[in-house]
Amino acid sequence: MQDFEHEAELQKKVNSSRVKQFLDSIYHWDDDFRFTSMATCTYTVAFVFLYYLACTLVFLYISRTTGHISFVRYYIETTFNIGKKIFSFELEK
Repeated sequence: MQDFEHEAELQKKVNSSRVKQFLDSIYHWDDDFRFTSMATCTYTVAFVFLYYLACTLVFLYISRTTGHISFVRYYIETTFNIGKKIFSFELEK
């Protein structure tokens, strides 16, 4: 019985992928280890919060940048009367 277990373990090592072999060289995962439900919930809430925070900051930055770009475009168009010329040129076509 012990020979079969040893052979099965060797077969797993031979058939494992290169990524799995690399990760096993760094840290060998204990098959009997399980996270508690409190730890799992804590990690999930932390991940969702960080994702929300990242999205909020990115969209806030984009909206502020877009606002500045719109203002600069409006200022240039009104200063040089570009917008009216382009619009009238499109109507003539």
